[in-house]
Amino acid sequence: MTTGVPDGVSRAPEPVRRLARAVVERGYAWYPVEMTSPGWGDRLYGARTHIGEVRIWSHRLSWGVTLGAPGMPVFVDAGVWQACRTGEVLGMARPPIAEQVAWLEALLASRSLPPYEVECLTRLERERREQPPAYTGLPLAIILITSISLIVAMAWASLALDMVGLRVMAAGAFAALLGWLLRPVAAHRAARRARQRREEG
Repeated sequence: MTTGVPDGVSRAPEPVRRLARAVVERGYAWYPVEMTSPGWGDRLYGARTHIGEVRIWSHRLSWGVTLGAPGMPVFVDAGVWQACRTGEVLGMARPPIAEQVAWLEALLASRSLPPYEVECLTRLERERREQPPAYTGLPLAIILITSISLIVAMAWASLALDMVGLRVMAAGAFAALLGWLLRPVAAHRAARRARQRREEG
């Protein structure tokens, strides 16, 4: 247990640090949670509050906040919560971190949680886990810049050295990058069609 903001949150975006302080100011304590799929730099902290277990997590360059409401076997973010409340199709990417934090801050400020459907929240969160990861922001920029730089270097070398094999490799790498970028779109459309079939059935 920690009575203050965890040291690992010190490098988090400002909204996450603000949420960590708000939880402590309300009298709740943060504690480290063991990651089920640890990776370099991963952090996970939880705090049991009157709305359920609030969690802050980081994975590589991404940060997020989730809520495990009473009776729920999964932790959800603002996107899943909103999709269940409005009936909208769940987006591919998680909401921006400022939006995630604002959602939790509003729930913490209330005396109790509004009504929620455990079945819907659980189903949508599991559907999201099955989707390919949707990179955004800095991670996406790094991946794109690195991939495009390698493809351009291979294409230039193939012309300079007149090597057909390098041209084929550059074309294959470009096709793979394009497929990787379009894969979340295809997964999102498939999830939307599956949800529409369930609603019609």
